[in-house]
Amino acid sequence: MPLLIIIFNLDLRPVYILKTLISDPLFIIGNTNFSVRFVSFSIGILYFIYDFTNIFGTGVGSCSTIGPQIFEYFNLTENLNLNSRYASNSLNSLRSGQLSSSFSTLIVEHGVIGVIFLSIIFYKIISNKYLVSKNKVVLVLMFSLYLFQSFPLSYTYPWFILGLVSNRNIIR
Repeated sequence: MPLLIIIFNLDLRPVYILKTLISDPLFIIGNTNFSVRFVSFSIGILYFIYDFTNIFGTGVGSCSTIGPQIFEYFNLTENLNLNSRYASNSLNSLRSGQLSSSFSTLIVEHGVIGVIFLSIIFYKIISNKYLVSKNKVVLVLMFSLYLFQSFPLSYTYPWFILGLVSNRNIIR
Protein backbone atom coordinates (compact mmCIF):
# COMPACT_ATOMS: atom_id res chain seq x y z
CA MET A 1 0.00 0.00 0.00
CA PRO A 2 2.81 2.53 0.71
CA LEU A 3 3.99 2.10 -2.89
CA LEU A 4 0.60 3.37 -4.14
CA ILE A 5 0.85 6.39 -1.85
CA ILE A 6 4.34 7.17 -3.17
CA ILE A 7 3.19 6.78 -6.79
CA PHE A 8 0.15 9.02 -6.29
CA ASN A 9 2.30 11.73 -4.69
CA LEU A 10 4.73 11.90 -7.61
CA ASP A 11 4.51 14.92 -9.86
CA LEU A 12 4.46 13.02 -13.15
CA ARG A 13 2.02 13.73 -15.96
CA PRO A 14 0.62 10.15 -16.20
CA VAL A 15 0.08 10.09 -12.43
CA TYR A 16 -1.57 13.53 -12.55
CA ILE A 17 -3.86 12.44 -15.38
CA LEU A 18 -4.77 9.23 -13.56
CA LYS A 19 -5.59 11.14 -10.35
CA THR A 20 -7.62 13.66 -12.31
CA LEU A 21 -9.43 10.93 -14.23
CA ILE A 22 -10.52 9.42 -10.92
CA SER A 23 -11.51 12.71 -9.28
CA ASP A 24 -12.94 14.64 -12.25
CA PRO A 25 -13.35 12.64 -15.49
CA LEU A 26 -14.75 15.58 -17.47
CA PHE A 27 -11.55 17.55 -16.82
CA ILE A 28 -9.65 15.04 -18.98
CA ILE A 29 -12.06 15.55 -21.87
CA GLY A 30 -11.94 19.33 -21.73
CA ASN A 31 -8.30 19.99 -20.90
CA THR A 32 -6.09 17.40 -22.59
CA ASN A 33 -5.31 16.22 -26.12
CA PHE A 34 -7.82 13.46 -25.51
CA SER A 35 -10.54 16.06 -26.15
CA VAL A 36 -9.73 16.24 -29.87
CA ARG A 37 -10.09 12.47 -30.20
CA PHE A 38 -13.22 12.39 -28.04
CA VAL A 39 -14.89 15.15 -30.05
CA SER A 40 -13.91 13.45 -33.28
CA PHE A 41 -15.38 10.12 -32.13
CA SER A 42 -18.52 11.82 -30.82
CA ILE A 43 -19.22 13.35 -34.23
CA GLY A 44 -19.95 9.87 -35.58
CA ILE A 45 -22.43 9.11 -32.82
CA LEU A 46 -24.08 12.53 -32.96
CA TYR A 47 -24.42 12.38 -36.75
CA PHE A 48 -27.52 10.21 -36.62
CA ILE A 49 -29.17 12.57 -34.14
CA TYR A 50 -28.18 15.60 -36.21
CA ASP A 51 -29.31 14.28 -39.61
CA PHE A 52 -31.44 11.18 -39.14
CA THR A 53 -33.06 11.66 -42.54
CA ASN A 54 -29.79 11.03 -44.35
CA ILE A 55 -29.11 7.51 -43.06
CA PHE A 56 -26.86 6.57 -45.97
CA GLY A 57 -24.27 9.20 -45.12
CA THR A 58 -23.22 12.39 -46.79
CA GLY A 59 -20.61 11.05 -49.18
CA VAL A 60 -16.87 10.67 -49.23
CA GLY A 61 -15.01 13.83 -48.21
CA SER A 62 -18.01 15.47 -46.54
CA CYS A 63 -16.63 15.35 -43.00
CA SER A 64 -14.97 18.74 -43.40
CA THR A 65 -18.40 20.40 -43.80
CA ILE A 66 -20.64 18.15 -41.69
CA GLY A 67 -18.24 17.77 -38.73
CA PRO A 68 -18.11 21.50 -37.86
CA GLN A 69 -21.89 21.79 -38.30
CA ILE A 70 -22.45 19.00 -35.77
CA PHE A 71 -19.85 20.56 -33.44
CA GLU A 72 -21.71 23.89 -33.50
CA TYR A 73 -25.21 22.38 -33.46
CA PHE A 74 -24.54 20.45 -30.24
CA ASN A 75 -22.39 23.27 -28.81
CA LEU A 76 -19.65 20.81 -27.86
CA THR A 77 -17.39 23.57 -26.54
CA GLU A 78 -19.83 24.28 -23.72
CA ASN A 79 -21.32 20.81 -23.29
CA LEU A 80 -17.92 19.12 -22.97
CA ASN A 81 -16.41 22.08 -21.12
CA LEU A 82 -13.55 22.36 -23.62
CA ASN A 83 -10.99 25.03 -22.93
CA SER A 84 -10.39 27.47 -25.79
CA ARG A 85 -7.23 25.74 -27.01
CA TYR A 86 -8.81 22.30 -27.37
CA ALA A 87 -12.08 23.67 -28.71
CA SER A 88 -10.09 25.44 -31.43
CA ASN A 89 -7.97 22.33 -32.13
CA SER A 90 -11.10 20.16 -32.35
CA LEU A 91 -12.86 22.55 -34.70
CA ASN A 92 -9.76 22.93 -36.90
CA SER A 93 -9.42 19.15 -37.06
CA LEU A 94 -13.04 18.86 -38.17
CA ARG A 95 -12.76 21.67 -40.74
CA SER A 96 -9.70 20.10 -42.32
CA GLY A 97 -11.50 16.79 -42.67
CA GLN A 98 -8.74 15.13 -40.65
CA LEU A 99 -10.89 13.52 -37.99
CA SER A 100 -8.98 11.69 -35.30
CA SER A 101 -11.44 8.84 -35.50
CA SER A 102 -11.89 6.56 -38.47
CA PHE A 103 -15.18 5.51 -36.87
CA SER A 104 -16.67 8.98 -37.32
CA THR A 105 -15.39 9.32 -40.84
CA LEU A 106 -16.98 6.01 -41.78
CA ILE A 107 -20.31 6.84 -40.11
CA VAL A 108 -20.66 10.40 -41.42
CA GLU A 109 -19.61 9.56 -44.97
CA HIS A 110 -21.31 6.17 -45.34
CA GLY A 111 -24.05 6.17 -42.69
CA VAL A 112 -25.82 2.88 -42.13
CA ILE A 113 -23.54 1.11 -44.61
CA GLY A 114 -20.60 2.00 -42.35
CA VAL A 115 -22.45 0.72 -39.30
CA ILE A 116 -23.20 -2.56 -41.10
CA PHE A 117 -19.54 -2.89 -42.12
CA LEU A 118 -18.34 -2.41 -38.53
CA SER A 119 -21.04 -4.74 -37.22
CA ILE A 120 -19.91 -7.49 -39.60
CA ILE A 121 -16.33 -7.20 -38.39
CA PHE A 122 -17.34 -7.32 -34.72
CA TYR A 123 -19.80 -10.16 -35.37
CA LYS A 124 -17.15 -12.20 -37.19
CA ILE A 125 -14.80 -11.76 -34.24
CA ILE A 126 -17.35 -12.59 -31.55
CA SER A 127 -19.07 -15.45 -33.35
CA ASN A 128 -15.89 -17.24 -34.38
CA LYS A 129 -16.00 -20.64 -32.69
CA TYR A 130 -12.29 -21.29 -33.24
CA LEU A 131 -11.08 -18.33 -31.19
CA VAL A 132 -10.60 -18.61 -27.44
CA SER A 133 -12.74 -16.05 -25.59
CA LYS A 134 -9.74 -14.10 -24.26
CA ASN A 135 -8.43 -13.79 -27.83
CA LYS A 136 -11.83 -12.46 -28.90
CA VAL A 137 -11.63 -9.82 -26.18
CA VAL A 138 -8.13 -8.83 -27.30
CA LEU A 139 -9.19 -8.57 -30.96
CA VAL A 140 -12.30 -6.53 -30.12
CA LEU A 141 -10.24 -4.22 -27.90
CA MET A 142 -7.53 -3.81 -30.55
CA PHE A 143 -10.05 -3.06 -33.26
CA SER A 144 -11.96 -0.65 -31.01
CA LEU A 145 -8.76 1.23 -30.21
CA TYR A 146 -8.01 1.32 -33.92
CA LEU A 147 -11.34 3.04 -34.53
CA PHE A 148 -10.45 5.74 -31.99
CA GLN A 149 -7.29 6.56 -33.91
CA SER A 150 -6.98 8.55 -37.10
CA PHE A 151 -5.99 5.62 -39.31
CA PRO A 152 -8.40 5.12 -42.22
CA LEU A 153 -10.15 1.80 -42.64
CA SER A 154 -8.42 1.40 -45.99
CA TYR A 155 -5.21 0.51 -44.11
CA THR A 156 -4.50 -3.18 -43.89
CA TYR A 157 -5.18 -3.69 -40.18
CA PRO A 158 -9.00 -4.05 -40.27
CA TRP A 159 -8.73 -6.28 -43.29
CA PHE A 160 -6.08 -8.36 -41.54
CA ILE A 161 -8.40 -8.88 -38.56
CA LEU A 162 -11.31 -9.74 -40.84
CA GLY A 163 -9.15 -12.23 -42.76
CA LEU A 164 -7.80 -13.69 -39.53
CA VAL A 165 -11.20 -14.39 -38.02
CA SER A 166 -12.57 -15.67 -41.32
CA ASN A 167 -9.82 -18.20 -42.07
CA ARG A 168 -10.24 -21.46 -40.14
CA ASN A 169 -6.79 -22.74 -41.08
CA ILE A 170 -5.00 -19.81 -39.42
CA ILE A 171 -6.98 -20.00 -36.20
CA ARG A 172 -6.48 -23.75 -35.65
